[in-house]
Amino acid sequence: MSYPKVIQVEPTNRCNFDCIMCIRRSWSEVEFTDMNLDLYRKIVDESRGKITRLDLYGFGEPLCHPRFSDMVKYAREGLGSEVELLTVTNGSLLTPEVSEKIVRYGMNTIVFSIDTIDAHPTNIYLPEEKVNITIKIRNNSLRLQKALKIRYY
Repeated sequence: MSYPKVIQVEPTNRCNFDCIMCIRRSWSEVEFTDMNLDLYRKIVDESRGKITRLDLYGFGEPLCHPRFSDMVKYAREGLGSEVELLTVTNGSLLTPEVSEKIVRYGMNTIVFSIDTIDAHPTNIYLPEEKVNITIKIRNNSLRLQKALKIRYY
């Protein structure tokens, strides 16, 4: 039986945002929770030598998982340096410390998914309280791109 070259694992379906366009707003009977680490380890272990990329994201914000950096470290140690580790984040929890840690643990690619780059306070998609977060995300991503030489999208 063949095995997929890329697998996607959702570390959590929890999110720290409530974006107006997100499908999560329509979920009424969903339990928001983090992925069990034993299940995660089993997936990584069974994927060893079979995949070229592991995507760590889903409908939630991956960095809401309290052990996300440990998940990155386990994947890198278990899958080796040839496998690309990729995550998609809204960037709000990606502090310089968190960024440096997950990159040091082996994250190759960080993709930013944000509802808008228009940080004007009158933007209906970006309430005023998120204006500063958007600016912070942009500034952190630019700083980290230069300092860590990592691809950001």
